[in-house]
Amino acid sequence: MLGLVLEGGGAKGAFHAGAVKALIERNYHFDGVSGTSIGALNGAMIAQGSFNECYLLWEQVRPSTLLDVDDEKFDMLFDDSFEKEDISYAFSLAKKAFANKGLSMVKVQEIVDKYINEETLRASITDYALVTVNISEKWKPLEVFKEDIPVGMLKKYILASAYYPAFNRPKIDGKSFIDGGMYDNCPINPLVRKGYDNIIVISTMSKMPKQEVIDKSIKIKYIRPSVKLGNTLDMRNEKIKFNLKLGYYDAFRLTDGLLGCKYYFKPFDESYMINFLESLKIDLFSKLSKIFSITGNKNTIINYLINEGKKSLYLQKTDDLPNSFASIVEEVAEENTVEKFEIYDIFDFIKHMRIKADPKRKNNNCAKVISAMEVLINALNEKN
Repeated sequence: MLGLVLEGGGAKGAFHAGAVKALIERNYHFDGVSGTSIGALNGAMIAQGSFNECYLLWEQVRPSTLLDVDDEKFDMLFDDSFEKEDISYAFSLAKKAFANKGLSMVKVQEIVDKYINEETLRASITDYALVTVNISEKWKPLEVFKEDIPVGMLKKYILASAYYPAFNRPKIDGKSFIDGGMYDNCPINPLVRKGYDNIIVISTMSKMPKQEVIDKSIKIKYIRPSVKLGNTLDMRNEKIKFNLKLGYYDAFRLTDGLLGCKYYFKPFDESYMINFLESLKIDLFSKLSKIFSITGNKNTIINYLINEGKKSLYLQKTDDLPNSFASIVEEVAEENTVEKFEIYDIFDFIKHMRIKADPKRKNNNCAKVISAMEVLINALNEKN
């Protein structure tokens, strides 16, 4: 059985939605979903068959969607141009939260009521589990599937899983609960105990506690964000939409075997690379030979370029030529000169990229690698 685990992370839950969209497009179907906090809410919508509504919700999210705040003023709290009036607004929010014993969860409750249908979720053939913590019973962690939750209480438990400490947290049957991330922010084990042997985890790279997986033989694959997702409460629409796209493309690293860390390159092998370079009209290998002051066949020259690039740019050591070459290309490419969210043939990417004007690592060998990449760019442009 294939299970999906959604790690908690507040506003970072947009990354879940983007990743799941990509997985669905690649015909992944999940037998069960487990989540904590925002992962519990997203997971409930996925399990009940409402993923399209989940994705649309994230596209439209603004701070006022979940919090009793002014969107424009709240946005400024996360802006680099933070000024005195923003401090005053932040203080007023803190004062209001203190008076109310935490931030209001009324709007979060409204979202749960609007998007979760208990009957539909219970009737779904998809397993669904969440994690919360019962403070009233000596901080007892609860890892519960939908069938373990009393009828009529499912929405309350989903909300309890997302009881972020800063919120005013309503009691359930007179008992106090808190965010499941205080115990296990990445609930893999509930699915393992249920018999799942194949699991995909969508991570938010949260620093909240995670329980050790109880069965090391389980096949687990991770979709992790390639850049930081930002603050847990950063619900600026621009940031949310960026994280949606990031999740979408980072998921393709798993499904399509894409190369690269900053960008997204179609997988290729060494023979493709050599054959493509050989097809260029100019004598590329002769020029590279002169730059590095070496002699040898084409494979020797290419491997020398890769090795020098890894050493001079202090890149992660790997014997895999395609990954090494992709790392070098990403390191010397000037950011924001090529669209990030696109899947590239690596040579098409190189053709359109610009070399960093002032590489952060200056040394003689690095200069040679830069020169080699410039020769390659020129060769690619001359080919057409």
